[in-house]
Formats: sequence, C-alpha cells, structure tokens
Amino acid sequence: MEESKNTEQNLKEEISFSFTEELISGFAEITGDFSSLHVDKAFGRKSFYRRTVAHGMLLVSQLLKSKLFMDNSNLSLQNISCKFFKPAFPDVIYKLIVSSENINEENKLSTFEYKVEESEMHSLICRGSFSLAESDDSNLKVQKTEIESDGIILDDLKELVKTYEEFEEGNKDEFDFLISKNHLKKFVELITGKGINFDFHSAGLLSNLLCSCLLSTFVGMKIPGRYATFLDFNLEFKERIQIGLKYKLKGEIILKSEPATALVLEMNIFKQGSEESIALGNVTAKVTQAPVVTPGIEDIKKTGYEINLKDKVVIITGASRGNGAVTAKMFGLYGAKVIVNYFQSKVEAETVVDEIIKAGGTAKAIKADVSNLDEVKAMVSQTINEFGRIDILVNNAVGDYQPKGFLELSWEDILKEINVSVRGAFNCCSQVLPFMMKNQSGKIINISTVAVENPPLKQSKYVIAKSAMNGLTRSLAVEYAAYNIQVNLVVPGLVETDLTNFLSKSVREEIKRQTPMRRLASTIDVAKSIIFLASGLSSYTTGQKIMVTGGMPPFL
Repeated sequence: MEESKNTEQNLKEEISFSFTEELISGFAEITGDFSSLHVDKAFGRKSFYRRTVAHGMLLVSQLLKSKLFMDNSNLSLQNISCKFFKPAFPDVIYKLIVSSENINEENKLSTFEYKVEESEMHSLICRGSFSLAESDDSNLKVQKTEIESDGIILDDLKELVKTYEEFEEGNKDEFDFLISKNHLKKFVELITGKGINFDFHSAGLLSNLLCSCLLSTFVGMKIPGRYATFLDFNLEFKERIQIGLKYKLKGEIILKSEPATALVLEMNIFKQGSEESIALGNVTAKVTQAPVVTPGIEDIKKTGYEINLKDKVVIITGASRGNGAVTAKMFGLYGAKVIVNYFQSKVEAETVVDEIIKAGGTAKAIKADVSNLDEVKAMVSQTINEFGRIDILVNNAVGDYQPKGFLELSWEDILKEINVSVRGAFNCCSQVLPFMMKNQSGKIINISTVAVENPPLKQSKYVIAKSAMNGLTRSLAVEYAAYNIQVNLVVPGLVETDLTNFLSKSVREEIKRQTPMRRLASTIDVAKSIIFLASGLSSYTTGQKIMVTGGMPPFL
C-alpha cells in the first residue's frame, strides 16, 4: 500500500506504506537478518511485543520510495542516522515524511530529515536524517562477481544467543558481504514494488543504503543477537560501496549501559584486504530479557511436583493430642522423622510415636515445656544429636480454650496463655532458626485461629495470644526469606478436638449450619494444610495465612 504526496518543490514528501510478512521475509533474505524477533512467530509471541516485529531498517529503507533517491542516481549517500522509538508491525499503516534541512551549495551536500509515524494515532515510530552529495564515479568500475547468492552476506550467520551479563566492553565480531547488481535490483523491487533501470556505475545511493541495512543484521545476528532491540544508529561513508566488491563489517562494544541494559558498538566497514575504514558509525541496542521458558515435564519432575518430606526432620510442639498428634502421624506417613513434643501427656505422646513406627516411619517423643527456654534448648539439642538437622518446626502448643469474661481475667491469666502460645513459639524459633540459616532452608508453621478475625465471646486471652502469633509469623517471614526459610500460619475455624469439647451440641450444630460446607474442620483438614506449607509445593509462599474454615469468613 503506497500513497505519495510531494509539496514545496521536492522539499517535503509524505509516503504511506505498510508491511506484509512476505516483505519482512524478503528483507531478511537479502540482508541476512533472520533475527528471531522478526521471523519466528513463536518467539515473537513470547517477546515483550507479543508478536513478530518488522526490521527497523525496513522503516529506513522506505526512503527508496522518495524521489530524492529514485530520481537522483548521480548522488551518493554520505551519512545516515536514525533513532527508533517504537516497533513497527505488519499490516499497520505508517507514514514516511521527508523534508529538507540544509542545502550547502558550496560543497554540494544536502541534508534531509525524515520520520515515520503511525498513521491513525500519529505516534512517532522513528526519526533520523541523511545527507546526499554529488558522486564522482569516474574511476569506479563494476567488479566482476564470481559469487552470486540470494543475500549479500557471504558468511554463514548463526543468531547469537547471549544475555546482557555475558557481554563485555571490547567484545567484537565481523562478517563479510558483497553487493551485486541483482542484489540492488531485488532490494529496490522489494521495497518499491517497481523495477529499476539505471546506471549501476552511479549507484552510490542504493548500494550505501543497502549497506546501512547491515547494521541491523549485525545487531540481530551477531552482537547482541537474539535478544536485541535496535535503538539507534549513525553511519558516515568516506566513499561509496562498489558493486561486486567484497567488504567486511566489524563491530566492537565500546560501552555497556547498565541502567538501560544497552550496548553501544562502534561499527567499521573495510574493503577486503584493507585496514582503512571506508565507513564509520555507531549503533545502540538494548538487550532484552530472554523469554520465560515454560518448564517441561522433566524440569517439573526435578523441582516442581515432589512433596519432598521424606527424611525431613520436623519438631511439632503440643503433638500428644488433637491437631498436633494427627499432624505428626501424617508427617510420618510422608517419611519425615518426627519429634513429638509433649509437656504432661507422656503416654499419649508415646502412643503417637508407636503408631508412626508401626506404619514404617521414624518418630521420637521428647518432653519439653516450650515456655521454658532451657527445656527447649535441650529438646533441640537432642534432636540435632539424634538426626543431625531440623528442617521443619510446627508451633502448635496451646494453653486452653475455656471461656472467661474479660472482667474475670487477671493479667496472670493472659500471661499464662501468652507464655504457651507466643513465648513457646519464640523459644522454639530462636533455637531452630540458626540451624535452618546454616542449611539455607527451613519451614516454620505457626497455628493461629479464626478467632483473631472474628472474636467469640469470652475468649480475650486466647485472641490476644494468637494475635501476637500473627505478628511473629509475618515478622519472621520477612526477616528470614533471604535464607530460603518460609514462615506461615494455618488458621483453622472450630476444630473437633478435646480442646473444644466444652461447647454444647446445639452450639456446635449452629456453627455447622453457618459454615458453607456444613461441617466443622477435622484434625485431618488442619494437618493437610500444615503438610502443604511444610512441603516443597510451597517454596515461594511465606508470611501468609491458610484459612481452614470450610468457606466461612473472613476471606484473606
């Protein structure tokens, strides 16, 4: 699609155009720029742009449609530059605007500005300039071309695949190229859709413009390669590129811009066998992040789907009954080595251990009042001596749930509850964290209650203690995340245990009726949530709550 508007006696031109996939493919074939961002639809979908992008130099190549190029075969392209602001896509209508900036009669050098806009929104896509001068071709001859190929690149280019961090200042690369009569003819026909008939001895405009396109090839295929986004370039020719003569394009990184993750390269063009540069310039290219690769089945097998609890050493406080006992048994079934902590219920704790061992697991009962730091130290020391490590801590110990009105409470009542729930968790965390930090991994699961968010009547001391557990959990989660230690809360609703047996049947039935799942939580429900947070499935979850409420508010 093309529409040309010429005003002010060749001082300004406006040309409408759009790209097709065939045009992009043809341009890649001529220039050798088969960068994935331009020709690989699957790569394009994974890129920042979510689709393939037209070559930046395809925008610049639209200058061929200007009368300045096609009607002035006696001129030579002296220099050209461009800054790219936005990508160009197939099937979008753009407008090229060319205008004169300066005409120097003395040295017969004319400088022009150009820009490309997206037609509908008038957004700026790129802006640049170029200079034309009369060409003295009296001593030039068309070289005999022994090698004729579809593209002008003589080397077998392979798209470089490197990240920004892998590049260093001073890195360099190169490739050889040759522009033939047929290459120029194909180039002009591809861009303009028209055949050409001109004196190839005076092709300085076309050969130099086509040569400029190789800056994009270098950026897309050499340095930076696959993850490059072309930002800007400038190139100045000391002489025209001769038809049929072999040349070498060399590029070297002269600056790494860390904030922009961009590379600035110095570009030089040499005649084959010569050390004198006949064209010199710079390019800037941003190195984008590599697209995220979706893990395959084997990757998931290695890191993603294992519960990963076998042979893990876990301490569960208050594990002689209720939630703690069931959780200990479930850890045992998953192959963990379980420390069943108890304070007074030795028989019950040993019963839990016997069950785990009979099922093929490993367990040990250890007595410790968690509110007593010395006893906690002894429990942790015994665990380390027995198993050599501690991977998981479940702070489950609790005082009681007996209702008591606020005015009936003494401060000692509240302290008693805090001593078990909060001080106990503090003591245990303070002793196991050093071992987890040393191993650069660990899981701490604290048990809270929905009563913190929806306080029931006469449970002030319980709510106060469990509220502190919430704060402890979040604080530890932030402080120890860098050590790969996850700290989380399990927040059950009313659970059917002996701790809540004092509630009347009518009260329990009313709670069931209000619960969307029409039942109370079981100890197994709670244990499953603890297992999840202790497993490899929650490796990126920390400072969070798992609400085990059967659909009851609050929803956090």
